[in-house]
Amino acid sequence: MLERRESVRDKVMYGGVAEIGEGGATRECIVRNISDRGATIEFSNDVQLPKEQLSLRIARKGRS
Repeated sequence: MLERRESVRDKVMYGGVAEIGEGGATRECIVRNISDRGATIEFSNDVQLPKEQLSLRIARKGRS
């Protein structure tokens, strides 16, 4: 399969916390892959996400 992303993503399985609301609401998630330009994240149930961006904290990796 041809890779079309600008940055190669590393396959990972990290626990993370996503800040999903203007009021500081957070949800735990799992990061499935990550690069300098993005990540694939998974939630345990349906979550209404912001359209443009969200804040993601990954304690194990020390990135946000």
